[in-house]
Amino acid sequence: MRQAKMMVSGLESKESVQKLLEALEQIGAEGQVDLTTGRVEVVFDEENLTLETISRTIESQGYQVM
Repeated sequence: MRQAKMMVSGLESKESVQKLLEALEQIGAEGQVDLTTGRVEVVFDEENLTLETISRTIESQGYQVM
């Protein structure tokens, strides 16, 4: 398992955090979000996912990976 930290803009509410976490879960990643800083910590299996796939998933939900 690999852990990565990302800064994500556009997370403005608990609902947006939940939406993002559900999207990550659907692709097989686990996430934790700090709503005040926009920091997202993701844990994933490198054999099944890449950071690029995770970033695209986040962006497909309407948020920007910085």
